[in-house]
Amino acid sequence: MGENNSFDMLDLLVIIVKRKVFLSLVLILSLAISYGAIYYFVDEKFEANSVIVPSEQSSMGGLSSMMKGLSGGSFSFGNSAVKEQIELYNTIIFSRSTLETILDTFKLMKLHQAESREKALKSLKESIITKNNEDVSFEIVVRESTPKLAADITNFIVTHLNKTVINLNVRKSRENREFIQKRYEEVVDKLDKAQDSLVKFQKKSGVIEPEAQLSATVRLIIDLESELAAREIELEVMRNQLGAQSPQLEPLMTSVEKLKDRLKKLKAGKDGSGLTLSVKNMPEDISGYFTHFRNVEINQKLLEFVLPMYEQSKFEEQKEIPVLQIIDTAVPPEKKAWPPRTLFAAVISLASTLLALIFVVMAENSSLMNSEKMLFIRKNLFSIRLRQ
Repeated sequence: MGENNSFDMLDLLVIIVKRKVFLSLVLILSLAISYGAIYYFVDEKFEANSVIVPSEQSSMGGLSSMMKGLSGGSFSFGNSAVKEQIELYNTIIFSRSTLETILDTFKLMKLHQAESREKALKSLKESIITKNNEDVSFEIVVRESTPKLAADITNFIVTHLNKTVINLNVRKSRENREFIQKRYEEVVDKLDKAQDSLVKFQKKSGVIEPEAQLSATVRLIIDLESELAAREIELEVMRNQLGAQSPQLEPLMTSVEKLKDRLKKLKAGKDGSGLTLSVKNMPEDISGYFTHFRNVEINQKLLEFVLPMYEQSKFEEQKEIPVLQIIDTAVPPEKKAWPPRTLFAAVISLASTLLALIFVVMAENSSLMNSEKMLFIRKNLFSIRLRQ
């Protein structure tokens, strides 16, 4: 092998067979040492998980369903609402307040001997994993040093998440109730004022039922004017026949004057019946009546819309039912999740054996040791050490 400067796979096989005992010892020792080092110096981690299903109920609860019914189904609270809920869950779980609550409740700083609170919070955040599964379920995984601690923290997160979402919903319901109550009170106040204005206008103008009164007024004026025209013709005929000074004309003249007087009062809206309207002020009175009447009707419709929402919002504010459906509660795991000792030990031992094989090959093959490439490597390695 020294006579030939080339180095092939057969030479490598010869060296492996020749140094098989040494290489086997390196493999076994490195495997045992690396496994032991991982066992004693790398902390075990256990994973516990809980699976929940987000509620499809929106943050506005029953109020949204009622609005959907009132609007004829124009509102949509389907998958988008569930996605928003899942985003909310992640925000709550990884919020500083939640992490600090977990840290203090389970005394994790003391347990893990953390150097600072910030590092402890960072480590805790890294140990929590959330997964949004394709079946719309939401999974919470916690990795900790003991099986029981991992399960306890996972279940604590689920309970804390449920309470927080309920509190947020109650707070939002209270804000909704306060907003709707304000609108409800405004509508009631406007309705009262509109009704008072309508009553005052009716008393002032006498317009109560404009359509009926208008019809009655026009019909009565037509009848009176027709009767007056007939009496005037009759009076003119009798005057021509009997003379202007005839006493027989008195009753007819009196009747004509009464008709004119009544017609005058009727057109002025002062006939005393309360059923007719003033012809002179009829456009303004009717227009004014419908303006006041419209205000009353608008606010009445608004009240019919706002009142059920107000009642529902009061109910929602008092509702504190669970909003998470727990499919799997976290239980202490039987096997560790980290580290994979066998895999790590195997990789380290193989790497050590390969490194040992390289040194053996170089020691056995003098031509390889004295080759230009090896001299270059040794020279540059040495120069790097000098610079350091």
